[in-house]
Order: sequence, then C-alpha cells, then structure tokens
Amino acid sequence: QQQQQQQQKTTTNLRNAGTPSNSLIQDEYHHQNNELEEAFFSAKDLTEEQEAMIEDSVGDTMMLHQENEATNGNNQGTRPGSDVEEEDAASIARNHDLIRVRPRDLSLVFVGDSITRYQYLSLAYFLRYGRWFDPTTFPNNLVNAHSFHHDYHPDEDWNEFFMQSNRMLQPYELCDCFRKYDNSIAIERRYFYDAERNNKLVYINISGKSTVGHEGLYGRVDPETVFSSTFTSGLFQEPHNKGAKPADAMSSPTLTKDYLQYHGGSWEYFTWADMIEYHVGPLDLGPSAVAVLNAGLHPSRFHDSLHAVALKEALAQEGIKSVWKTTTLTKDEVLDIQSNRRSSKAMIRELDRTMCQTLQVCFDVSWTAQLQPSFYYDQLHFGEPIYRIFNEDLLVQLGLLPTGYRDPLPRSLVTI
Repeated sequence: QQQQQQQQKTTTNLRNAGTPSNSLIQDEYHHQNNELEEAFFSAKDLTEEQEAMIEDSVGDTMMLHQENEATNGNNQGTRPGSDVEEEDAASIARNHDLIRVRPRDLSLVFVGDSITRYQYLSLAYFLRYGRWFDPTTFPNNLVNAHSFHHDYHPDEDWNEFFMQSNRMLQPYELCDCFRKYDNSIAIERRYFYDAERNNKLVYINISGKSTVGHEGLYGRVDPETVFSSTFTSGLFQEPHNKGAKPADAMSSPTLTKDYLQYHGGSWEYFTWADMIEYHVGPLDLGPSAVAVLNAGLHPSRFHDSLHAVALKEALAQEGIKSVWKTTTLTKDEVLDIQSNRRSSKAMIRELDRTMCQTLQVCFDVSWTAQLQPSFYYDQLHFGEPIYRIFNEDLLVQLGLLPTGYRDPLPRSLVTI
C-alpha cells in the first residue's frame, strides 16, 4: 500500500509539474506511469525478471521526478547552457525506458565503421538489459570510446574502452579487441550471445580494405565455436596467441606483443566477400540472419562492381539477407545543408546509391541531414538517442520489432 501510495503521488506530481518546456515529458511519463501501476499492482504471476524490471522502473520514475523538480526551479525547465529541444528529446528517451519487450531469435551481423560500432553497442545493451543506454547514468559513455580513460596509461584509452564496454555487456559478449597506441594495430570483433532468448549479434569493424591499412581482415575467434554451448564471454587477454582463450572481463589486456606476432591471427581474408563466406557463414546464425554493412568514409573497393557483386553473391550463398546502410554526413556537411550552402542531393553519397541498388535492402539514414547539430559530440559521431532510433528503425524495416514493443522514438524529437 505504501508503494502504491508513493507511486500515485509521483504520478500526480508529474501531472502537475507544470513548466511548458516539459509538458510533453510529463504527458508521456503520466501515460507510462498508469501502465506501470497496472502491471505492478494487478499482475499476479510475474516472473522474477519482470518484477525486478518493474521495481527498477519505479525507482527510475522517482529519480526522474526529483530531476524534474530540480529542473523546474531552474530557468523555466532549461538547464544552463542547454538547448530546450535537446533536453526534451533526451528526457523523453529516458521516460520511454520503463518496460521494454526484447526481441527473440535475432541474428544480426554489423560490418562497418565506428557509427556502425555504436549502433551495435546500443542494440547489444538493450538486448542485455531490456532498456536503452542512458549516458546520464554512467560516468563513461558507451557510444563514445573517447569518454573512457586509462588512469595510468593515457595511450591505452582504446583498450580501456574495449575492456569496460565488454564488461557492461557481460555475460553475453566476447570481444576480440585490441588497439595499439599508434593505431598500427586496430582490431575489433564483437560477438554477443544470449542463449535464453537466442539473440546473436556480431560486429566486425572494417573499412573498405581494413582498419589497419593492410589488405587482410583478420581475427582470433573460431566461428564454429562462437554461438554454441561452449560460448565463452570476455575479452582476449593477449594481443595474439593462436590458441588464446578469452580472459576474464575484469582483466586488462597485455599490450606487449608486436605487429608480426599479432598479425598471425587465427583467420585472415582479403575481401569482404571472403570474410562473409569463410568467417560469418560458419557462425551458424540461423535461417533468419541479416547482415548490415557500411563502408563509412573509409577507402572502399565497392566502386568496382566486381567487388560489390562478389559481396552480394557471398551473402546469398550463406543465406544471409543483405542490407546496405547509407553513410551519415559530417557535422559540417549537415550545417551546410541546413543553411543551404550545400545541395540536398549530397544527403546520399554515390557509393551508397550503388550499394543500395546492389544489395537486397537499403537502410537509409540520410534523414540525419536534418539532425539538430547539438546531437553530434564531434565531427562524425552522435550521442544517444540517435543510435537507438537507428536500431528501432532498422528492426521496424526488417519486421523484427517484437509484438508489444510500444512507441519507438520518432525522428522528429531530434531533427530541426
């Protein structure tokens, strides 16, 4: 009864909070609070997981109420130096996170640039916890590798990011990840597996050739053992050991091996098509597997139609649905388009047009040309909820958003 009274009080306070800039936030929270109360106080046979999620959500509601009270007393609902639209979008994104239905039987392979990495991490976090990542609740930002810092070795910030991001996703992610301080070695292959829900995600960080400036694409994970009963999560401890086992996620990687030792990885292929056929294919992703690919701003061989067709055929041979994701614009390009200094035709690059015509599905994110510039944290990358919107849009387009998943975030929250 005390919990019910407190929750009703919270709902009433949010309903009456009253500042114009937060009215949409309050309406949304009021709507979700009613659903939360109904689930919490009328359901009789909740699983332990459902009870835990609902109890967490009650705590989130209380915390947001306190935040709103503090905000209401400060500059009519706007934090000093912040943009009202950005504040509302971030708050509404948090408010949507009370209870979420997670997909099952998902098999997605992401291959591409750093934007694709953060899209993978955003989705993996949601599949792990049943809520989307909220950077305001963590000291480090999962979708910003440069927010992670090694206390004693500043040159190892990337490896700190690998370790901590992998730890966030335990016990479901194996991270074959290592980067040398001068970027002469840069490898990132992530494998996420939730056996209970049968969700499988893969992220392979490559550009048109490779992230280290060499032709070969390589890694140290045996594809035939990844998504199996022997799945082992964690982070590889050694930069290279052909028979290496993943280290415990608490362990720091050893950073003493040189390039020649590292380069002799357990697999190496020289084209995207070969990598799909000989590494992704044997992962046993199942008949509903989908590959989402993007070359980003890196050099690419896909201007040569032979390479594009070879990739298409390799995916078809492995029974994997092929999706080409268009490349987002830089912040300066977005500002130029929005100020009419650049033609809107520049929203989609020529390579993306070609690959969208070659592969089965085009996942077009050119709408980000109308993104509020404040959602960029540097020239190339976004803060949340942009990656969340990417993932919700992708799942909707592929018909993979589960029944009961309510109200994906609209793009209008983050565009001009």
